[in-house]
Amino acid sequence: RAAAELAGFNDIVFELEPVAAAFAYERSIEHPQHILVFDFGGGTLDLTVMRVGGRERDVLATGGIDIAGDTFDRQIIRYRLLDHFGRGTTIGERGLPFPAHLTAALTEWQEIPALSTPKTLRLLDEAQRTGNHPSRVRALESLVVNNYGFALFDAVERGKRDLSKGYSTVMRLQAQDIDIWHLLTRAQFEMIITDHRREIEARVRDTVRRSGLRHDQIDAVVRTGGSSQIPTFIDLLGGLFGAQKLRLENTFSGVTAGLAIRAWELDRE
Repeated sequence: RAAAELAGFNDIVFELEPVAAAFAYERSIEHPQHILVFDFGGGTLDLTVMRVGGRERDVLATGGIDIAGDTFDRQIIRYRLLDHFGRGTTIGERGLPFPAHLTAALTEWQEIPALSTPKTLRLLDEAQRTGNHPSRVRALESLVVNNYGFALFDAVERGKRDLSKGYSTVMRLQAQDIDIWHLLTRAQFEMIITDHRREIEARVRDTVRRSGLRHDQIDAVVRTGGSSQIPTFIDLLGGLFGAQKLRLENTFSGVTAGLAIRAWELDRE
């Protein structure tokens, strides 16, 4: 609110994102419906069960979970890419394990710059001189020193998007002392996020239960947000509600379209 006021806005109204997406979807229907909005983006999954299309809109239940696209990016890095940056290698004449916390930090992009300390760089230098895979540690050093963290996450994000269209992808990252070519299949990706899929299914079921409706009383499931394009979650929703009920509402602009509609309505009141 403070930011909006500083920008010069005086009449400020807030709305839940999935409710806004419901406003956008409502423009496409002719009769009242009970809908589940599945707003699945980069940071969170937001859920709303609503009645729309009549004289009055009614929010029956809301829910959500702190799991979304960013979580899946971190899982891909954790389970598929850390070996390229020294995980599993050794250091020193005694063959001690390479410190796990140095590679684990790569799963959080904001933590990568923090590795660029004199102590850490000295350890990386030692690992390159005495370890069994100096090129992998050199790749880690380059990632840290040259600020390639964003490029790493960008390569993972591109690969993840490819898996929404095809059954395999190659995550490629070429930079100074870094040359990664890593094949990832859709089946491997889905196995990596299996636990998160279960959590999301449980949250969807709970939100519908709290709305007082049965699954067969949901007339449409409105998908919006980039992560709502991931095939395993399309299959999940189809299995719970029926594939014929799934609707896609402007993947990346459904929420903003609904906010614009709501702003127009408030201006007319």
